[in-house]
Amino acid sequence: MGKYCSTYGCSNTNAKLKKKAGVSFFRFPLKRPDILKQWITKIKRENFVPTQYSFICLEHFIEPDFKYQNFTERRELKEEAVPSIFSFVTPTKERPRNSYVFGNGICTKDEPSPPSHNSVAVQTDLSLSPPQVAVWTWQ
Repeated sequence: MGKYCSTYGCSNTNAKLKKKAGVSFFRFPLKRPDILKQWITKIKRENFVPTQYSFICLEHFIEPDFKYQNFTERRELKEEAVPSIFSFVTPTKERPRNSYVFGNGICTKDEPSPPSHNSVAVQTDLSLSPPQVAVWTWQ
């Protein structure tokens, strides 16, 4: 069974295709309710209930949170360690752009039009309801 980081927005896994070298995973402290509550609060996932198969990757801890075994230098979390490094992204409303300069030409945005033979990209904005498609064409 693969391990996946339970933190909101983190995509670390030990699955073969996406595995990052040196990324360790740590289980939630299920037997220590006081520390467990802090972990759940920090990861910012609504209605999340950790199980024995829930993990957080090492990228959410700072160096003083670790202790190392003698001889093997294997990394373990200290008893009081709480994840503290996160990169939560909040969506922001961006100013719409009408054109970009690429090489020798200007790329302009045609609102919604069918793709033409000279289109360079089709962008779908799934954050909007309903999703909107913009086609960028060369002039």
